[in-house]
Amino acid sequence: MRRLLLPALLICAIMLACTFSGGKGTATPGNQGNSLLNSPLVGLDNLENYTASLTVSFKGTQTGQAIDQTDSYLQTEWPKLPAQFTSIHTRDDSGAPQVILSGAVGDAQYYQADPASPCTVDWGAAASGPADFQPASLLPVVGAAKLADEQTLDGVATKHYTFDAASLGLPSDATASGETWIAKTGGYVMKYVLDITGTDSVFGTGISGTRHMEYALSEVGAHAQVVYPAGCEPVLSDVPAMDDATDLVRLPGLLAYSTSSSAADIFAFYEDKLTAMGWQKSADNGIGSDSATTTFNRSDSNVGVTVAVDTEAGLQQVIVMIPVQGSATATTGADTTPGAASVLPSTRAALAMTILLGMRPSQPAPASFHLEVINQAPAWDGTKIAQSQDAMSADVQGKDVHYTESKTPPGGSAKTSEAYLISGQEYDVVNGKVGPAGADSKTWTLWPLNLELMLATGAPGATAAGTETLEGRTAEVYELAGTGSGLSGSSGMALPIASVSGKIWVDQQTGALLKAVLDYQAEVTDSSGNDQGSGSGHVEITVTQVGNVSVALP
Repeated sequence: MRRLLLPALLICAIMLACTFSGGKGTATPGNQGNSLLNSPLVGLDNLENYTASLTVSFKGTQTGQAIDQTDSYLQTEWPKLPAQFTSIHTRDDSGAPQVILSGAVGDAQYYQADPASPCTVDWGAAASGPADFQPASLLPVVGAAKLADEQTLDGVATKHYTFDAASLGLPSDATASGETWIAKTGGYVMKYVLDITGTDSVFGTGISGTRHMEYALSEVGAHAQVVYPAGCEPVLSDVPAMDDATDLVRLPGLLAYSTSSSAADIFAFYEDKLTAMGWQKSADNGIGSDSATTTFNRSDSNVGVTVAVDTEAGLQQVIVMIPVQGSATATTGADTTPGAASVLPSTRAALAMTILLGMRPSQPAPASFHLEVINQAPAWDGTKIAQSQDAMSADVQGKDVHYTESKTPPGGSAKTSEAYLISGQEYDVVNGKVGPAGADSKTWTLWPLNLELMLATGAPGATAAGTETLEGRTAEVYELAGTGSGLSGSSGMALPIASVSGKIWVDQQTGALLKAVLDYQAEVTDSSGNDQGSGSGHVEITVTQVGNVSVALP
């Protein structure tokens, strides 16, 4: 479980904060008050929002070995929402600098192991998340103190107090010098500075030296809305779910849940809600089948909304996807794709497949191309988790497609199907002869949903990794990493995806996917829907012959 990590050398500070006690009282200039600060956390929960910083350093020795350690915390909190983000600047066991980020916004739990790692997000009360921590909780309580004067700090009127070792109840061989500034309205600590010098009676056996603590509160009430750290994205919160939704998960750009409502009611619900939000329906795929989608676009947005409904065991599995947008420059080098200069790598990654397949009216797909996809997926063979394989080979020219799909179950033989999609009509190839497709033939319509979900899972952690040349085309390279909180794919895989990592190559000119190499972890169930554990999968996608493919019926 992820926890907000506290460096070992701060244990003493925590002990100091918990050991001393006192009650809040009054003090007059030059006189000793009986008790000042019983709880350094007082008043914080009544603030709309604030930023708290704390630096704790120790310089001394432990069993004769020199110690010189500094750790700092920066926390922005919205107590009433609730929401908070905390970064810790410390050093790891080898002495190298380390920055850890952890936070929560409602049921969304955020974590970043270091600035070079993706900011991951989990959802729900049971999700891994930060411990309940506030920097002020590390401050020792203050008993008797002297009122020095009154000052205004960051626009807040405060009373300024001084205190010493006796105020903290320290042993007689310790010395201390401290100051604190307490808001006249609200009683919360605006600033706190403390130096303690002592030996093992204060810090523990064999430890002696000086500890310095400096705490400050700032930007009180300055940010009405949550400010997300760079690389951390808000979850998809403004798109509603059906009233009977269960197993609900919200992630950046994604909403997923189960419902007993009919597919027709679900699509009507989202057409009503999304139209009211300014979106217009642009396409339906597979309506009336067990797996169907509807897409929506908006003239002022570079991204679209996909609503996918998959029927499983009498329930509808609903997934709503909107690729994450951002305002930072996302790519390296020139980029002529409309809107690409104003989107994040996560958006670039999430949109690549939909652009390739011509599902983005504002961003035209390549005129033609050849596609190869191999998905080695974990599957239950009746006794253990094994590997199945799905392969797709296709020539695409505009809306016309000639594809061959091969499915191989664990330990079984490949089953191959071939078809054409010409001018909106599908034709099956059986024993070398072309004829009208069966009423339920939706292979080409549905197969991308699984890979789009993988890209949506990995996209939040996307980082730019330079450019490469593929068949003469400049491709932007992105490294992907993300967790999926058990979201299911569509027909053809139907695996709850736990995590995705790997690389994708995006055509710089069009924004379309050119190549992908992805590894993923997924939960595996048997034919009765019983959980059998997790397994690994691997997907490779290759797009070649861009602009040099033609498709026609034989």
